[in-house]
Amino acid sequence: MWAIGRARWPVLMLAAVVIFVPVGLLEAIDHELEEALTDPDGLELGDLIEIVAAAFVLGAGVLLGDVLYAGVVAAVVIAVRTQHEGSLRELLEGLPVLRLIAVDLLLGLVVVIGFLLLIVPGIVFITWFALVAPVVKVEHPPIRAAFRRSRELVRGHFWLVFAFVIPIVIVAEALSGLAQSGMVELLGEGFVGDWAGAALADLLTAPLYALAVVVLYFELRR
Repeated sequence: MWAIGRARWPVLMLAAVVIFVPVGLLEAIDHELEEALTDPDGLELGDLIEIVAAAFVLGAGVLLGDVLYAGVVAAVVIAVRTQHEGSLRELLEGLPVLRLIAVDLLLGLVVVIGFLLLIVPGIVFITWFALVAPVVKVEHPPIRAAFRRSRELVRGHFWLVFAFVIPIVIVAEALSGLAQSGMVELLGEGFVGDWAGAALADLLTAPLYALAVVVLYFELRR
């Protein structure tokens, strides 16, 4: 992770800025819409439908940003391993975006169900399926096969993956919270503070987690 991050940090950071500054804007707008929904008095049914629809579209945009960045990181790692120099545009070409979005949504649903059952199943699901995004990017399997392939790679290395991924998830969540609260404190509560906080949180955490799971995927595959 350190070697790849040091060698390709300009591309990784450029991609993060290009993707997550607009994504932060979408998150800030989405937050404003959520606040409007918490106090629906005075809103007509048509207004509520428009707000819910807009929130759904914005949420899809945020998810697309996360998926695109994960794909860029996977492409960067592949480029490093094959010693191929490529532009950001070349790295984005050929990404199976719809499939990546689908597995991201399903992974989120599976993890939520796991945590609803009890905390332990949720942590187990995060560990089993941590590699599903790089599997989709590199091997292009169907969605169900991608989850199965991730679990196959983790099998026999569960505690290694657990010890590698879960602390990074915890650190990323902590960094995200600190970034958002710090920006709100610096810029004040409101739209600008929400935008800056969301963008900074993504810039700090997305490279960390994406590099972790992609590098881990290649190591376990090897």
